[in-house]
Formats: sequence, C-alpha cells, structure tokens
Amino acid sequence: MASLKRLLQLPRGWQTCRQITGTDGITLHLRATRKTASCPECLTHSHSVHSCRRRRVQHLPCSGQALWLVFAIRHWYCRNPSCSRKIFAESLAPFAGPQQQSSALLKNLQHQLGLIAGGEAGRRAAVASGIQISADTLLRRVVQAPEQTENRTRHVGIDEWAWHRGHRYGTLIVNLDTHRPLVLLPGREQRTLAAWFKKYPEIQVVSRDRGGIYALAARDGAPQAIQVADRWHLLKNIGDALERMMYRHMPLIRLVATELSPQKTEC
Repeated sequence: MASLKRLLQLPRGWQTCRQITGTDGITLHLRATRKTASCPECLTHSHSVHSCRRRRVQHLPCSGQALWLVFAIRHWYCRNPSCSRKIFAESLAPFAGPQQQSSALLKNLQHQLGLIAGGEAGRRAAVASGIQISADTLLRRVVQAPEQTENRTRHVGIDEWAWHRGHRYGTLIVNLDTHRPLVLLPGREQRTLAAWFKKYPEIQVVSRDRGGIYALAARDGAPQAIQVADRWHLLKNIGDALERMMYRHMPLIRLVATELSPQKTEC
C-alpha cells in the first residue's frame, strides 16, 4: 500500500480504505490516520470531532483512466476558549487548495496542456489521457496562473502591433525563450526603445522585422546583441529573392519549357 501511495503521489497522513472502478474512472476513498488536529488559528491540538463530510478531488490519471479521490474530511472543535474559531476542518494543503476540485499536481498539468495546445485541442488531449476537463477550464488555468519572474532575458523578439490599424501603432517585445510578452510600448520611437534595451544588458539576440527604427533602437540600446530577421520576414525575404531570380531568368525558362514540350504533329 505504501508503494501504491508513492506511485499515485497521494498526500501524507491519509490511507486508502476503499477502491471503486467505474465508467467514470477509478475512485479511491481515503481517511486520515492522525487522531488529532491543530486549529489553524491558534495551533491548539484538538481531540474532539464535530462532524465529517466528503470532499471529491480529481488527481493525476492512472493508466489512462480518471482518478478521483474522496476524502473523509473531519471538522473539529477548538477547545481554546480565547480562540475566535470554534470549529475548523482538516486541510488538504499543499495537495489541494481550499474548495479546489483538482489536486495541485493535476492543475499544473492542465496549465501546461492549456499553454501548449490551447482550449479545445488541449481538452481533447486531456480526455484521451484520462483527465475530465472542459476547454474553458483549461483556458482558466492559463489565465489564473501566477506570473513568473524573468531572471534572464537573452533572446527577444520585437514587432509592431496596432492600436488602430492604419492610424496608431505600438511595440510588442517578447521573451523568445519563454514565449511570454515582456512589455507593450505605446509607440515606436527609437529613443524609447533604445532606453528599454539598455535595461537588459544580458540580451544576446534581437529578432526583428525589416523596419529601420527597430534596427537603430537595437543598435543603440543593445550593441552587444546580434540582430536577426524573424521567421515571417525570413521566409518573405527568401520568397522575394526567389521571385526576383525567376523574373530575371524568365526568357530562359520559357525557352527551356518550349524545347521540352511535346511537338505538335501535323496530319
């Protein structure tokens, strides 16, 4: 049983007392092994159980099946007369947060699926893996995830974005290592962009379009960085060069095509 708990990454202090396999997956019923509990307010130990309720939490899938954990949550009396909390419940933290229907490990997996595949595609991948979730919940996991602090910004991409297409444009700078936006600047002024680049002397590569403003800003603000064309403009440059080459050699191409075409036979 101990090896099963480690394999399924079940929370400590709980033991499995019942297992049910059904059409919706595997359900494990768990109960606490400890005889006392500490009040979260005053930390006083209590031996007096007030009541018990069940809490259902979805965990990481097992062998392609959804895994549900049903905890017998006990409510306790706080016997400290000076404590403001008279009754408290057993906590599942850090395994699962208050009122959460998914374990922390499952929420992290759902967050990764949402980032990689998006809403509907991520939902299909999750269901195929044994995770029951909707596309909206996957997107909610992405939106509600805490912001990660960027320690190093070595490779950045810079491009314009439209406040009002054809009238007003701003600048978007993205961390190409994490694929997360770093800043949205309201305009495309060279001085403002160069000042931003100077804040990050660790920048090594700047991916940009063919615009001269971004090239000058990167040159002034990050002279140590290598400037490269972004993927879209790289393909466009190749396409334009190929088109020009074909245009220059069009007479020769037509001549070769005429020679290789089957000759018409006269009756």
